[in-house]
Amino acid sequence: MESSEELQRELGEAYSRRDFATALRAARRLRELEPGLTWTEAEAQISVDAKKFDEAIGAYDDAYAMCEGDAGAAARVLAGRGLAREGVYDFANALKDYDEVLRLCAEGGFAPDPYTVNARGNVKGSLGDWAGARDDYNDAARLFQGAKGFKNGMSTTQRLDGAIYAQANAALASVQLGEEQNALKSLEGLVRRAPNSADARAAVASLYYSSGRFEDAEEMWVQACSRESGCAQYKDIDYVTRIRRWPPAMVEKLKSFLAVS
Repeated sequence: MESSEELQRELGEAYSRRDFATALRAARRLRELEPGLTWTEAEAQISVDAKKFDEAIGAYDDAYAMCEGDAGAAARVLAGRGLAREGVYDFANALKDYDEVLRLCAEGGFAPDPYTVNARGNVKGSLGDWAGARDDYNDAARLFQGAKGFKNGMSTTQRLDGAIYAQANAALASVQLGEEQNALKSLEGLVRRAPNSADARAAVASLYYSSGRFEDAEEMWVQACSRESGCAQYKDIDYVTRIRRWPPAMVEKLKSFLAVS
């Protein structure tokens, strides 16, 4: 029989090479050897990475039952379960999980993770509440900017990149709410602040084209395609709609631009 140490080593090595099947097997064996929150939550997290969302939800249900009296652990587990529920497009219940996470944070007096606030914005958008989504995106951006480690000299950090992403989401939501000029101004600012963001450039190109600035649109698109991340994903409407989750109004503007570019 494998020892806990051997299984932990197997899990870590498998996960690092993205062999989620092996990592899951190790996590489940560890749950059998050492029942409790640690390996239950690990199984749930790995299941999400493996896109086994229903299995992840089941493991998160088990993990949540182990969190009584520990608000921090409960918030962490519910945030994970919300993400798993997004994976099966159960946005209504994902929203309930994220709402409870933020309630626990407020009740416990600790700041919520801005990624969770941004995720709740995504869910609200998927449910058609773009005003609520924009509010969450703006809150997430402020939380990212107030986070420790936001700046590292002249280099971007994960938190800074998160702030840029949340601000872009807020601007895109503004387009859905009919506030295109405000959205364009915000996105142009993001292009200057984050020159490697193909996302912001693709959005600006779409808005330029929509407003009749055809040459500016083409120039911005060429710049988007020259970024390290490139523009290939933004030629894929399924990616933009389902993965990146641009609002419908922005998707239509991108479609119109791609039809002639």
